Amino acid sequence: MLGFLFSLILASTTPSILTVPIIHAEELTKEWTQDEVKAYALEVATEYGLHKYRFLKTLECENGFNAKGQSNHYHNGVRERSFGSAQINLYWNPTITQEQAENPYFALPWMADEWILGNAWKWSCYTSLFGTPL
Repeated sequence: MLGFLFSLILASTTPSILTVPIIHAEELTKEWTQDEVKAYALEVATEYGLHKYRFLKTLECENGFNAKGQSNHYHNGVRERSFGSAQINLYWNPTITQEQAENPYFALPWMADEWILGNAWKWSCYTSLFGTPL
């Protein structure tokens, strides 16, 4: 009986109501300016209750508020696989793709989550600017 009722609801509901997009197309194709990345970073820092100055200074140091780009650091002659505004290291974070790392809609909240977990030390710019967090 319950299955029959559910099928009636589905039959009378428009398909657009039943689908929920996982990610919006404009989030994938948006070309970010440095000012837009900086403004969004401030929004994320505020939303997450982070130290705004430290969050912004770390991002400025890491990749100059550029949404895309790879780190220029080398280890044993191999270029580090860190990408995007937050310079997410793909070696240490294998579930994250380069596309995600270079999308501020993903990268900046991810970075904020890491900071809330006490992992600001993972960003070399944070430790060089502010020391190792307690």
